[in-house]
Order: sequence, then C-alpha cells, then structure tokens
Amino acid sequence: MFEIYEKIAVLTAIFFVSLDIFQKIYIINSLTKNFLIMQQNEQKFLVIVKPGFLDVKSEIREIFLDNGFNVVNEKLTKMSEKIAKQFYSHLREKPFYQEVVDYMTSGEIYVIIFSGFIEDARGIIGPTDPESCEDWQIRHIYGRDRMRNAVHCSDSVESAEREMALIDDLNELWFFGGLLPLFCLKRYYLDNLFSIDIVFLFFIFCETKFYVSIRIKI
Repeated sequence: MFEIYEKIAVLTAIFFVSLDIFQKIYIINSLTKNFLIMQQNEQKFLVIVKPGFLDVKSEIREIFLDNGFNVVNEKLTKMSEKIAKQFYSHLREKPFYQEVVDYMTSGEIYVIIFSGFIEDARGIIGPTDPESCEDWQIRHIYGRDRMRNAVHCSDSVESAEREMALIDDLNELWFFGGLLPLFCLKRYYLDNLFSIDIVFLFFIFCETKFYVSIRIKI
C-alpha cells in the first residue's frame, strides 16, 4: 500500500514540474511570435562579407546591430562558380564580370540576412568605391577598391528575394539568427521506481516549434 502512495506522490510531483515547463515554453512561444509580427513590417535583405574580410565580419555585423537592424539568419559558406555567375548575372556584359566571379569564389564568405530597411542599410555601407564613401561608412573603413569593398548588400526587395534564393541553394547550415537550436535533455531517476526522459527541441525562426518525448518505465 505504501508503495502505491509513493508512486502517486511522485507522479503528482512530475505533473507539476511538467506544467511549469510547459508554461515556460508557452511564454517563449508567445514572445517569439510577437517579435516576428513586429518584423513583418520590415524588409529582409542580404549582406555578404566578401572573401578576405572574414576577420572583420563580427565588427561589420555589430555596426548593423548598433543601427537597429536584426539578424534573421547567417552562415559561413563558399560560392560555387555557377551560383556566382547567377548572382552577378546583371554584370554579364561588363568586361570585369569574370573577374568578379573569380574573386567571389576565391574564398569563404559570411552571409547575413537582416531585417530592417534596405535604403538605410545602403546608407551604412556606402557607394561601391570606398574612396567615394564617407569616413563612417563600412566600405570606407574596410574596403580596398571597387571590387574588394568588404561587403555586398541587396539594393531592393526584389534583388534581396532573388539573392536569398540563390544563397539558400547552397544547402548549408543556417545559424537561425545567431541562435542555434536549443536542445536540452533532462533525465530523472526516481528511487528506481521509473525513469523519465524529457526532450525539448525547438527552433526560433519562422515560428517556435517544440517536440516533447516522454518515456515512462514502471
């Protein structure tokens, strides 16, 4: 009889612990959805830290954050020649087209999708030529010449959508806005009566998702 009461007491305790966990998940879910609703009125655009400038990618990223932009996604990757040619297809008739393709495929790039307003972002990076930039603009601070000007930035919503689709075709890991998937595993052993595994896995990206797996052995 005592053993039955003991099991009931333990199950009751587990119920309240689980309830507390689900309440926390609900709060996180609500906060994330509210944040995403706020972002819907903003534009999403692409910024690429070009080959040879990865050592200052964190500084460049911080400049955008300090100016009120939010990171939606980011990743380290490398352009193939095929993707680079599509990405810079608008330069196809220019004499320097192949030189641009060769440069952009010469090393790794760091891709960041920001939310904000493209016009403001273009103001932060400055004109193509670093010598034509203001002292405080990114291309003046880090750029070397018209091609090696540190960063690429989408110039319109239409080009941003096209560029993001091309970059996504690289099929590599996105960092989900700086937040890797949150994974926590808790295992409880209660007086050898039974064991419970609770697994939480959720992503903060388009919407919050979580999966709970509970195994009980009595």
